[in-house]
Amino acid sequence: MTGSDPGDRTERDVRGDHDERDGPRVVALAVDGMEPSLLDRWIDAGELPELRSLREDGAYGTAHCSSLSSANQWTTHFTGVTPETHGVTGFLKGDRKRRAGEPAPDARELINVSDIRVKTYPELLAESGVRVGLINPLPLWPPLELDGGFCVSGMLTPPATDRRVYPPELAGELDELGYRIDVRYGDRPYGFVDDDLFGEVTLETLHEDMFDVLDARIRFTKHAVREHDLDYLYSLLKSIDVVQHCFWAHMVADDPTYGDAILESYRRVDDLVGWIRAETDADLLVFSDHGFGPRQGDPPEGVHRLARAVSERVPLPLAAKRAYDAVLRSPIEAGADGVSVESTTGTHSNPAVWALAGPDVRAGQPSSVDFEDLPPTILSLLDEPVPATYVGTAVDAVPTPRIEERPLDVRRDTRVEDSEVVSERLHNLGYAEMVDED
Repeated sequence: MTGSDPGDRTERDVRGDHDERDGPRVVALAVDGMEPSLLDRWIDAGELPELRSLREDGAYGTAHCSSLSSANQWTTHFTGVTPETHGVTGFLKGDRKRRAGEPAPDARELINVSDIRVKTYPELLAESGVRVGLINPLPLWPPLELDGGFCVSGMLTPPATDRRVYPPELAGELDELGYRIDVRYGDRPYGFVDDDLFGEVTLETLHEDMFDVLDARIRFTKHAVREHDLDYLYSLLKSIDVVQHCFWAHMVADDPTYGDAILESYRRVDDLVGWIRAETDADLLVFSDHGFGPRQGDPPEGVHRLARAVSERVPLPLAAKRAYDAVLRSPIEAGADGVSVESTTGTHSNPAVWALAGPDVRAGQPSSVDFEDLPPTILSLLDEPVPATYVGTAVDAVPTPRIEERPLDVRRDTRVEDSEVVSERLHNLGYAEMVDED
């Protein structure tokens, strides 16, 4: 099915149809790191027909990122306010104090829900009687206790804890579907990648595990649509970010073994978009927290040329082939089996992507928005008030939001017992540098 333009119907008429729809009223597919230039390139090539249809039927564009840290961005998404207000400035508890020149109590400790100073919009929705399902949200561990809904926590979940899902009885459904929180090797935290990882596992294992996690996430997302009575479903497909970190150079080099790994991950998203639109009448938002590009640091000029080509939306295959000889760095070597990589080769960039279609969405020309505009957009589609404290503004394609003057919803004390908090030995993992990119 495809979305429709409400035309001359009133917003009340359109919203009234929700009770007659199948599945959730709004679905948000959060695709960690989806890159605008790749999306454009593969849509134009006919590789992503469902995402093409989504854009043609609704509204889409790029979203400016205020940060390239996923911890910051996803916390900003769930709270609607900036890091200065919500308090999360990285994956480590000590980041905020360390950057302010103050000693951190434990710089080796990963953040959790207790580090978010204000309530999230899923909590506010649940308090208003909206049935919310959250799959793999960052950085929401322990899982939020959402009345009438559920929360399956993501990559910051301590491996030894049994608190990975609310309500707890949902764990059986996850196990039956082969759900995995994320890739994990040894003592390394879930889903984090750095250069040392490539000395621990093979690319074949990485590739297999990343897609195993992605496929399981997609299975449970479909299960949630079919089996759970929800108003709003959010699912974070984080594997796309990890695949791009690991296989960007393979894509650039047209490596015969892994050159299509990133494209294949985008195809998985495309298939899921088509399935959701065929099975539901939901307003569907697909968006990312940042874009992606070649890893820089202190690279040769060729990498700068390739990065500029990506940011200027030059067709990537041509730019890549011209620049690739200069792009090769010492950890990347051409071998008998193609390109072998001993370090991450892709990293975060600005801007992100967004695309939205459904019964409540007006089709329009592409537009550039701020990442912070997406939470009020979701609340507007759910016909829920947008707190005046939110820094973003709903996109033009959705019904005009109702702004609610209310004090900032400060979170109650939810500190987690020390025995359940993950503390990683950063000097063994090179983790201090790793966390700012993932």
